[in-house]
Amino acid sequence: HPCRRVTGVALVVVLTSSGALAGTPEPTPILPVERSSFPAIAFNGLIPPNPVIAVGPQHVVAMTNGDVRIFDKAGMLLQASSLEFFFAAVTEPDDFITDPRLLFDGGRFYAAAAAQREDPFESLFLLAVSTSADPTDPWLQYALDASLDNTTPTNQFADIPSLGVDTNSVYLTANMFERDDLAFAGAKIRIVDKADLLAGREPEWFDFPGLNSGGRPVAHLIAAHHLTPSLAGYFVSVRFPDDCVLDLWRVVRPPQSAPILTLRPIELSGSCNLPPNAAQPGTTRRIETGGARIINAVWRDDRLLAALAVGTNLGSGPIAAVRWFEIGTNGFPAVQLRQDALLAADGIDRFYPAVAVDDDGNVAIAFNQSSPTQPVGLRLATQAAQAPPAAPLPVVSVKDGEASYVLLDSARRNRWGDYNTITVDPTTNAFWMIGEYAAAPENTWGTWIASHAFTTALSADADLDEHPERNGDRKPDHHANADAESHAHRFGDAHTFPHDLQDAHDQPDPEPDPFRDIQRDALPYALRHGDRHSQRVAVADTERHRYPDEHPDDLANPDPYHDADANAVS
Repeated sequence: HPCRRVTGVALVVVLTSSGALAGTPEPTPILPVERSSFPAIAFNGLIPPNPVIAVGPQHVVAMTNGDVRIFDKAGMLLQASSLEFFFAAVTEPDDFITDPRLLFDGGRFYAAAAAQREDPFESLFLLAVSTSADPTDPWLQYALDASLDNTTPTNQFADIPSLGVDTNSVYLTANMFERDDLAFAGAKIRIVDKADLLAGREPEWFDFPGLNSGGRPVAHLIAAHHLTPSLAGYFVSVRFPDDCVLDLWRVVRPPQSAPILTLRPIELSGSCNLPPNAAQPGTTRRIETGGARIINAVWRDDRLLAALAVGTNLGSGPIAAVRWFEIGTNGFPAVQLRQDALLAADGIDRFYPAVAVDDDGNVAIAFNQSSPTQPVGLRLATQAAQAPPAAPLPVVSVKDGEASYVLLDSARRNRWGDYNTITVDPTTNAFWMIGEYAAAPENTWGTWIASHAFTTALSADADLDEHPERNGDRKPDHHANADAESHAHRFGDAHTFPHDLQDAHDQPDPEPDPFRDIQRDALPYALRHGDRHSQRVAVADTERHRYPDEHPDDLANPDPYHDADANAVS
């Protein structure tokens, strides 16, 4: 039967507002059908790979650090190139390009990356937009000076950018570092005019640099991909582990005036600890889990979803777990924390999550998983639209790990990530994911692409009969029983947060909100002009800096908890 159900009864573990545990048997959930599953980009010697994916009507585009691939939806390779060749129109041969991002929106593919040039020093945001829904057609390419803060020159470079899009704007964010001493300079938002990019014009842009929240520089600020029309752009960051606070940011572009950035802090309970590095078989060397930082965010019809890894303890010791959120933005500046859940399994580490929501309201979370007996593999958790919020999420194996992995960077970290990616097919409403797994031979990574769709049994049977090559039955997680191991830890009840300005960038919004129903043509504005020319930056060692939210891991002491307060992991 193509629409499989997990057998048995799951126990929902709920953390109530009083902290008490409550157990309730729930009906067994429906798993989505696996439609496609195939290898993506193979090990190329670069760490970490940072795999990303975007899907159009007929094509799948995948990127990693170093490589670009275009497939059809059956997994046939159509084009292959290096990342350097892809951006060659706006870069120079010795430029260093890293941290690609991809998305599909409004019939076009968008790609972004950070680039660096050493002599003379330059830091760039690279942007590319396909000229059609076919990514094998030409792309429009842009290089924007990332070191500029609007008109003010700096000596900073951009790292780990994120890419978002709404009705009128394309958003870039990045962590900014001083080139001379690698001091962290906080996060930056760059707002780029979407119409300019689509028309091939030199784009106008505007910056919000040096962002702070809670008296500290913001790190890992993630732009949301807006899957339905929106005249506001949303961004997410966290203050973990110092403060258990999620920061929701919104940008609006009023008519004939500068963009406005507003911050809404959301206080949380539950685990806000750093995730420990992940165990794996065959070695005491653990996998770096990336710290407590938001990995991705998506927005659809006033629902914003985001996910990250945190540290917790379910009884047998500290583990990395996935924590994910759903926030209602309807009525902003008041927001509703609709879901706040922990996807965890005792003795198993879960990290680098990516979340998406389809047009029917189904949620999917892709993530890595490992344990002392499991090499790092890919897993998928899903929440059907009709499922109650407190129900545990079934977990299935997408690609099992094949070997142990030890491949250290210059800072002696066993690097992984820096992210996996999941998106939604604009024509079939299926989820498509790409992720890293531990490949064979040992000490190499691989990337894997898979798609999954919620559907009725009748339509699934008809499709699989017509396309027998897709008849890959869903694989329950062999290492962890999908109907019992995924505890849905809930942190309090859904609630609304008041309009409470707590940041220098906060600005009050008029009431009622004038941006909810404005047509896109009614939003003219003037932004700074970016330089559209061949630029890019090269830093000899981009791994020298460490973020304050990373979990240290030292070769001389393979115990990843030696510098963490074990009593603080809960």
